[in-house]
Amino acid sequence: MTRASHENTQNDATTTRNQTTAPETGATLAEKYDRHRILEVSSALVDSLDRRHRAKVFRSSKHDATKLAYARALSQALATHNAILRDLADDELAQRVAALEQERKL
Repeated sequence: MTRASHENTQNDATTTRNQTTAPETGATLAEKYDRHRILEVSSALVDSLDRRHRAKVFRSSKHDATKLAYARALSQALATHNAILRDLADDELAQRVAALEQERKL
């Protein structure tokens, strides 16, 4: 009998600490979303919702509420991630301006 992943009895602290992939997706943790990637994901979400909306006949599904909940969560995560990237870019620009001003004083 095969055990489910949440029933893994060999999952100790060392395995968890050395984990290099995201538990749910299998994507490496070093993989970072840049603004281009965020735009791709966001565009795919908008496209998916738009195709569903533009269908000739709209038939609701028992999974619609779940899909919309995930869409809202993804949208919020993308907005948060984009804000963090913007803040990082602002910090980098501030450092560059400060360095240029320092050079100018010399």
